[in-house]
Amino acid sequence: MGLFDKVCSADTMLKYPALYKPSQNADLFNVRVFWVWILNALVHSVILFWLPLMALHKDIIWGSGREGGYLLLGNIVYSYVVATVCLKAGLITNAWTWLTHLAIWGSIAMWFLFLVMYR
Repeated sequence: MGLFDKVCSADTMLKYPALYKPSQNADLFNVRVFWVWILNALVHSVILFWLPLMALHKDIIWGSGREGGYLLLGNIVYSYVVATVCLKAGLITNAWTWLTHLAIWGSIAMWFLFLVMYR
């Protein structure tokens, strides 16, 4: 997805070297931005694990009385992770092309298709 997320063409970048100034001056990515992303990832990981775990704390979620077990919990957590990662990638995308849509929505759809076929 990152290969197709371009703000301007290669010819424009070569013609105007001042476009590189923000990255050379560390305006867009620096130590502060790094730690903000780390904190964001930590918060998301805590929510993505503990929310489903607390929702399944009784262990019986099926109407037949069968328990879900760790396989079900893992599938629920990973489903949330796939959706979160894909949607966060969409938030930082500069240009939405058909390839971006295919990568984001296709990844989510393929995961759920895999779950249906795996069962």
